[in-house]
Amino acid sequence: RAAADRFVTDGIGGDGRFLAVAPFAIGRKGLPPDVTADVTARLAREFDLPVVVIGSPVHGEEAARFAAMLRRPAVSAIGLPLGVSAALIGRATALVGMDSGPAHIAAALGTPVSVVFAHPESGAADHVGSPERFRPWGDPARIQIVQPATPRAPCVEGCEADAPHCITQLDADCLTPRIAGFLARFVPEAVEGVAT
Repeated sequence: RAAADRFVTDGIGGDGRFLAVAPFAIGRKGLPPDVTADVTARLAREFDLPVVVIGSPVHGEEAARFAAMLRRPAVSAIGLPLGVSAALIGRATALVGMDSGPAHIAAALGTPVSVVFAHPESGAADHVGSPERFRPWGDPARIQIVQPATPRAPCVEGCEADAPHCITQLDADCLTPRIAGFLARFVPEAVEGVAT
């Protein structure tokens, strides 16, 4: 926790509030980076929050490119030890992420988290990608699950692709207002009308 506190003080400053984003996921679970960056930048602007990019050490170069795409104050927390990353997620004002480990950590620590799933709302509840089976556990009021409404052909019961497929139906224009509406319950003094 002390190391996370130092990271916030040295890397972010200000009042210590920040939006954590975990943009990386395996295979079909990840949004294209440009979409995730667009959503993140709009949310950061709307809520006037700097961004901390969360991920594993293998995402170092991707995180640097992602942070540059934001054109907003952003720092990378890639490479921090797992315990420090977890403490940092626990300090975040909120986390926006894919169906991956950081979302589970956020939910377990009570950090408000919006999780983008590839599995469509109309898909089978017992599918391997279903949030009914694999959503983060925690206070349901602090967890938002965002999904495409239906699968994208040829998928039927759930996304079967090895790369982003059904999830690509979600773009910044549909994601930003949904996630902003959720985050507004937890982030004080949102700036009106700049997410569009």
